Amino acid sequence: MSLANSLMLDFRSWVVPRFVYAVGRDFENGALLSKEIHQRLDQFVATLLAGPSR
Repeated sequence: MSLANSLMLDFRSWVVPRFVYAVGRDFENGALLSKEIHQRLDQFVATLLAGPSR
């Protein structure tokens, strides 16, 4: 937790407790091929932009 606090305060970064795991075969020529990964990324961004839950 101290590392997360340091990053947030010193570098004004956000620590997001979610992630999307993708591997090289999910991409081709820099484009995302996997529809499942695309859906996960959409959900991740929507959650991030929604802000903290109240």
